[in-house]
This record gives sequence, C-alpha cells and structure tokens, in this order.
Amino acid sequence: LFCVPVTALMLWATWADTTESAVVGTRAVLRCPNASVSSLISVVWKIRSKTGSHCLLAYRADTNKTDKTNCSEKMTWESSPYHDPALQIHPVRLADEGNYTCEIATGDGTFCLVSALTVLVPPAVTLTHDNNGVVVCQASAGKPAAEISWAQENGHSTENKTHHTNGTVTTLSSMSMINSTNAHVTCLVTHPAMNQTQTIELSPSEYHLSVTGLCYLVTPCTSLLYQFRQVPVQMVRAKKLCCYFDVPLFPDMHLFVCCCCSCCSDFIPDFKIQR
Repeated sequence: LFCVPVTALMLWATWADTTESAVVGTRAVLRCPNASVSSLISVVWKIRSKTGSHCLLAYRADTNKTDKTNCSEKMTWESSPYHDPALQIHPVRLADEGNYTCEIATGDGTFCLVSALTVLVPPAVTLTHDNNGVVVCQASAGKPAAEISWAQENGHSTENKTHHTNGTVTTLSSMSMINSTNAHVTCLVTHPAMNQTQTIELSPSEYHLSVTGLCYLVTPCTSLLYQFRQVPVQMVRAKKLCCYFDVPLFPDMHLFVCCCCSCCSDFIPDFKIQR
C-alpha cells in the first residue's frame, strides 16, 4: 500500500505534492487526497518532522478504531476520520515543520498526498535610538527574516541579519539622524506572518542627541532661560560666570540663544556632544 516513491522518502525535506504554512501558536489543518470514503478501508498519516521525529496516526474502517504511535496530544483528527480524515495540529510549534503524508485505502485503490508544512514566526519589532543620533529598527526572531524599510527617502541605512539555531532570524536596520530635518522617523516592517505592514515611529524629542551647552554670563543673572525659535526650552540657575544645560539636538542649533530671566543676549553657546 505504499504510494510514496522511494526517492521521495529519501528526499523528504524537498519533495512534496503541496506546501502549507501556519503561524506558530495557531491551528493548522492538513488535508488528505480527494477520494471516496463510501468504500473506505483505512487512513494512515505518516509524519516526519525536520527534527527527525516520526509519528503515525491510523484509522481502520472495519473496526472503527484509531491508533496513534509516537504522536503528541496536539495532533488529532479534525473530525471523524470516516467522514473527513484531515489532520489537525494545535497549537503549531517550530518543531512541527516537516512532511505529512496521508494514505487512504478504498475499494477504488490507494491514494496519497504529501504536504510540506512550514511554520511562520512573527518577529518582535522595536524602534530605539542611541546618544549618537542613530535610530535602530529591529525585528527579532522572525521566520523567515522580516523586511525593514524607512519612510525617510534621504536617509542612509545599514542592515544586518543574525541567524539563530532554531531557524529564526533577527533583522536590524540602523539610520543616522544627525543631519536629518524630518519631523519624525518611521520604520516599516513586513513579514508573511503579519496581516499588514507594521509601522512604528519616533518623534525628534525621542531620538535626539544629548547635548551639553555652555553659556557665559556677561550680566548679573540669578537664572538662565534657553530658547529655540523663541520657544523656551530649559531654565537653570546661574552659577558664577557660566552655566551648563542639556537640550535636544535640533538641525538648526545656531538658533539657540541664552537668556537672562528678564532679558535675552545674543551670545551663542559653545555646544559639545556629550558621549
């Protein structure tokens, strides 16, 4: 009753009649070949995973009994095997990847169908930044690797992929925002396990560089107010003849001015990037 060619048994990982995919943690249903069940004799599911494990799930119509050998509890008949011998796997795990062969014996002959199951893993997506003005979009442990793009057309990004032993891949894309004048930075992530493109965004206040400014006092002041485009940014108390402050790094740093609490001066601070 064997209906799978010998070459297929030897090359199980590359040969199959159909390919099916399922997202990890969800339910997968694999079908048997189209055959009349009115004269059903038996149904046998032969499962061989990529990890090398084997499993048999069988049904005999004359005794109306099922048998399971070396199969986990999550592998069951979707319904009554006499009416529909489809195999159900719930929940799907990475270890379930492999070839699933359904053999049906009827009064009309023996029929088989080999399905290759691929398990998809959605990545965990994050968007972070460092103190050097570099924004990092990361799609962790996805299967297959996620695709990352940026909404900024004038930006230059670099990408790295890390392959893990369980078959998942972490994709990391970095973009420098030091000379960018965009109001926001947007990362776009696409993956077969996600229904739509995932979009995450950082505002300038979230990805700014940490900058230390130094303002020298030429008039007696008890406190200083730092302004950008005539908008107050930070007020600190003056100490001796100079004052330090920490503000976001904007593209037009020359528009910053130091202000006394009652009057503004035209002196430009000596900005230094804090490493």
